[in-house]
Amino acid sequence: MITEEQIQHLHRFCVKHYVRFYDLQLELVDHLVNAIEQKMDEYPKLNFKQALNEVYKGFGIFGFSRIVAERDLALRKNYRKNFTRSFLSYFTPPRVLLTCLIFILLTVPVFFIQRKGVNDLFMVYCILAGVVGVAGVIFGLIKFKRPKKQLLMLHCSGGVFGLFAAMLQLPNFYFNLFLQGRDIHQITFSNAHIFFVTGIVTVISLLFLAYYDTFKNLYYSAIKEYPLVWETE
Repeated sequence: MITEEQIQHLHRFCVKHYVRFYDLQLELVDHLVNAIEQKMDEYPKLNFKQALNEVYKGFGIFGFSRIVAERDLALRKNYRKNFTRSFLSYFTPPRVLLTCLIFILLTVPVFFIQRKGVNDLFMVYCILAGVVGVAGVIFGLIKFKRPKKQLLMLHCSGGVFGLFAAMLQLPNFYFNLFLQGRDIHQITFSNAHIFFVTGIVTVISLLFLAYYDTFKNLYYSAIKEYPLVWETE
């Protein structure tokens, strides 16, 4: 029977072999405990550390690295699936109403100003996007407390800084597509250009919301699944 002290030794063993994520450590420790107990039943003369070394040899020359890579890939795939589902939900009822509202709120002001002032309005949109992105990071850091131990399931999401990354793409997009190498005072916009830009701003806003939804759900799932990593000592 594996003791609590030996289980802690297995956690340290995982860290020593470059498994720094607590959720993956739990999976590996559970596997190691079963394998070690089975090995010691088959070979009663083996002690705990000898059995551990024998079990670890079974992972091959790359040790735990293959398992870490496979688990990382699976979690990222699942995260992308959930993110895509959340993003597409903004194009189906009832969330499509929010999508339409965002597009209308971005588009209507354009037609109340002179065409030469459209560029200034779009620049304001870019600045607001940057402000919202930074505010999203600050809000995320406050709302989503960092766990005491790293979790692979959160690491695969990109963390709260992904909130900023989504909105940061708007100024990059606008500058590269419309302003680079052009005199901003000579730029005029057709209706097609206006709808295209406001459409892109809407999509980026939805990406921001979808990222927040997905990360929030993942975060609270992590709290439910691994409550100990948030407890204060």
